[in-house]
Amino acid sequence: MVNTVIPGVAFSRSIYRQFHQQHLEADGTISKEVMHDFLHLAPKGYDIWAESISDKVKETVGGK
Repeated sequence: MVNTVIPGVAFSRSIYRQFHQQHLEADGTISKEVMHDFLHLAPKGYDIWAESISDKVKETVGGK
């Protein structure tokens, strides 16, 4: 799977985070609320994404 290769080849200044699990329902499916067309994030999907990266963004830009 590509996600297992990316961390090893990412540039030294790149930040790689896996957070796909947060987008899944308990049964492993993706709801239309998260990905309305099952390809692109819907507003709820972007909210999950933003929450997943906010700590690293704040750390990177020096926020608290």
